[in-house]
Amino acid sequence: MKNKNWLYQKYWNEGLSTHRIARLCNFSHRTICDWLIKFNIRRRTFIGKTGKDSIRWKGGKHKDGKGYVLIYKPKHPYATKKHYIMEHRLVMEKKLGRYLTKDEIVHHKNGIKDDNHIENLRLKNIKTHKTDYASAYQDGFKAGFNKALNKSRGFEL
Repeated sequence: MKNKNWLYQKYWNEGLSTHRIARLCNFSHRTICDWLIKFNIRRRTFIGKTGKDSIRWKGGKHKDGKGYVLIYKPKHPYATKKHYIMEHRLVMEKKLGRYLTKDEIVHHKNGIKDDNHIENLRLKNIKTHKTDYASAYQDGFKAGFNKALNKSRGFEL
């Protein structure tokens, strides 16, 4: 590594990224980041656009890590910090014509988390949901297993 002044010059004055500086020095990106910290050189922050203005915008709909479909609704009263709400809750709210309360849960009858057709959804109280959820999950699993088994045997349903 050259020195603190050289790194500052490349990073701030020339505007090179830490990845680009790493290639110049033949070091890893992580090493350059560590040197910035060691030399007490302030990091640039990325101020990106969010929501519909973001270059990563994909229409405001995606699945979370648990398999639920999330919809971008920044003005919804129960939206997350990132402005998303679960699609199955929105479907039930549309049917009822009101927002759901915090004690209400939308239950997937067949246990399939991204099947948000109104016929597959049931409004439940938070206290009774757990017992119903276990049986619906088992029913959904059995139906999926039987469908796959029949398909493997050459039967189409």
